[in-house]
Amino acid sequence: MKILYPKLSYLLQGGLFFVQNEVGIGRSEEIYHQAFKMWLDENDIPYASKPPHPLMYRTQVAHTLFPDFVIEDKLSIELKARPRFLQSGDWVQIMNYLKLREDQLGLLVNMGLGRVHIQRVLREKAETRCDFDWSAWQNKQEPVFKTIQFVFETLYQEHQTGYGREVVDALLYFALKTEGVRFISTPTVESTYKAVSFGRTPLDCIVLDQQVVLCHTALFDDLSFSHSRVKAFMKDLAVPYGVAVNFGKETLAVKVFA
Repeated sequence: MKILYPKLSYLLQGGLFFVQNEVGIGRSEEIYHQAFKMWLDENDIPYASKPPHPLMYRTQVAHTLFPDFVIEDKLSIELKARPRFLQSGDWVQIMNYLKLREDQLGLLVNMGLGRVHIQRVLREKAETRCDFDWSAWQNKQEPVFKTIQFVFETLYQEHQTGYGREVVDALLYFALKTEGVRFISTPTVESTYKAVSFGRTPLDCIVLDQQVVLCHTALFDDLSFSHSRVKAFMKDLAVPYGVAVNFGKETLAVKVFA
């Protein structure tokens, strides 16, 4: 397998180790960020620091991503200073940058341990597809149904799929607001056991126009998790219609219920 940008990667990794040795252990992310900027300048390496990358919905900016570094306009770096090993959410963050920029290689860096931890993150461009099942609403006339269909078709046309939950939430909420859909996020229901109440619990869903429960996931393998939740939440909230959505790695899947 061909290694992408081996000389540049090796040089950057050496620079990150040098920065931690010079600055010391246990400093804030911003200090390491500023020190690495100085190292890049000293070594005449072209870079951009936290360049804004807007994501659009129709003609408006719905969300903006800020990669910590973009090196030579081809390699993204996400810099952390966590006193622990990095987790899946950190990996998703750099994958968002790679997808948006269409870069093939990123470096996920943690300066917060006793030794710099660097993970090479590769992203191969993949063909995406949509799998929309609107059949349960085929003979329904509620205006919100057409708007929901338009929102997901537009999101797919403009962004396909493959983003993490934070980006998906930003795009979805912005699209719903733009199209004038009234919605409530994380509605609450009372939780009981044998007539004993444990108070109200927020549900991980959105209620659209007081008629539709929407459950969505991002980067899951399939639709099954949202599928099971939306049917349960429709019952819990006494809402007649539902939408299960998964913004998967390669497939945007949508299924509706009535």
